[in-house]
Amino acid sequence: MSKKNANIEYEITPASTKGKVELPSDGTNELMKAGARLIDSLRTGSEKVGNMFLNSISTIGKPIGALIEGKTAEIELANQFITANLILAKEINATTHMSYVAQEFNKKVENNEKIPDKIEKSDNLYAIQDKASEVSNEEFLKLWAKLYTEEACNPGTVSKKTINILSSIDAKMINILENLIFPYCDSNGFYWMCDNCDITPVILAQDYGFIDNKSIVKYFKNPESANCIMLNSTNILCVYPGFGYFPKDKYVLTKSGLEIKNILKIFPKQKHIKTIIKAIEESALYWHVSSAYNIKIKKMPAPKQKFIICNKNNKVKYPKDSEFKTLKEFEKNAQENIEVKHAK
Repeated sequence: MSKKNANIEYEITPASTKGKVELPSDGTNELMKAGARLIDSLRTGSEKVGNMFLNSISTIGKPIGALIEGKTAEIELANQFITANLILAKEINATTHMSYVAQEFNKKVENNEKIPDKIEKSDNLYAIQDKASEVSNEEFLKLWAKLYTEEACNPGTVSKKTINILSSIDAKMINILENLIFPYCDSNGFYWMCDNCDITPVILAQDYGFIDNKSIVKYFKNPESANCIMLNSTNILCVYPGFGYFPKDKYVLTKSGLEIKNILKIFPKQKHIKTIIKAIEESALYWHVSSAYNIKIKKMPAPKQKFIICNKNNKVKYPKDSEFKTLKEFEKNAQENIEVKHAK
């Protein structure tokens, strides 16, 4: 961010400062320290992000604008009423939150992702800011920053329901979602876990409204093509043409759960893929052909033959001893085994 545009000059050290932004040497003024962190995120980050913040002062709040302008005020914490302290705490949290928002926008610029020239006003953004101001835990503030950034870039990414649900969870639930739920879900939100896995985290996630138990079956419109579902950037689950697929225990992320998973960009890693494959093998016993297709399978494939996993080049990765080398070969073999009775 150019110093000319921001009109600030600042360096972070415990004992020395320069320019218009001053850090207290005794470290008691938390609001000023939060402001310094925000300014540092803007000063050291992309000029594009800095300009976006300057264009958005009316949206992100006057205190942020004042900090960007380089203005500071002495805030005496002693002898204040409880209400004043609560207001101050919220302002500190909100300012810290916006420093993480700036960092998230800088990451997007580094990854050549598009960011807006200006953050537009919206009820969702104000709601996220408000919820973030109520917490001081930095991990939660980072989570709210990711939500805020995605919503600012793509309005409608986060629903009001998701914002409200997130405001009610604790660090334990965040850990469960990030480590025990989201890594075992595909791009449709289907949750794949094997029989001997602990169901307790799932029940907790269900209580909060992140996952549900529903009889949902996924089909493709064309019965001659495999049903392809992303597991991660290099693993694609391909289901035998005509068959619907679903987890045996029928757990699927709710809309809020899928929104958060997509925002956090949590996908199965190789250690999760192994567990997912086992769960798919168990579930494939119950997969069936949709009656809507009006087709006949000449020779019913065994459960383990009802799916393959390919890489992004459509080469078969699982099963390793598969007779098919590519998704095209898998589909061709299936099409020869399918008899279309008549079109409905």
